[in-house]
Amino acid sequence: GVNAMHPTWIGSIMAGKYGIASSASLYFADMNGTDKYQAIEHLIDVGCDLVNISATIGIVTGGSYNTDIEYYFDYLYTSTKVVMVAASGNSLNEYLAGGYVGLPALCTNVISVGSVNQNGDPSHFSSYKSMNDVRNKPNLVAMGDSRVVPGFWSMLGTSLSAPAVTGALALLFQKRGV
Repeated sequence: GVNAMHPTWIGSIMAGKYGIASSASLYFADMNGTDKYQAIEHLIDVGCDLVNISATIGIVTGGSYNTDIEYYFDYLYTSTKVVMVAASGNSLNEYLAGGYVGLPALCTNVISVGSVNQNGDPSHFSSYKSMNDVRNKPNLVAMGDSRVVPGFWSMLGTSLSAPAVTGALALLFQKRGV
């Protein structure tokens, strides 16, 4: 089964009673299965205008990554114009990952979100290294260090930073009638 804690936290930050965009509709797709792409396509098929991805599909190891994943996300964006926001990853201190931003957050047409603490300083875990090309990732940062949601305990991770940005974008979409 699905561990409900992670998606519950993410949804609580984006929307719901205490969320940023409290009147936004939430849809959940389990990306822990064998076909992560099918989960994202399901969200697009049900009409989502905005998709939060608080997971990594591909890990950047030693500066190299699977470009097929990037092509796929570029195709999704160019063919649907659905905005995708992804957590940059928590690999700053991991031996093989070396702090590189993970996929899909590294993709050109995905908004990548890193983590800062309550003082606005970079979180000790947040991935920030990009490939040696023109991309500068993460694109944005949001509070993801010791984040508290009412009724829950404190958690940390870029998985909690990304829904803060997604919630803010949902408010903008609501304001503009998207």
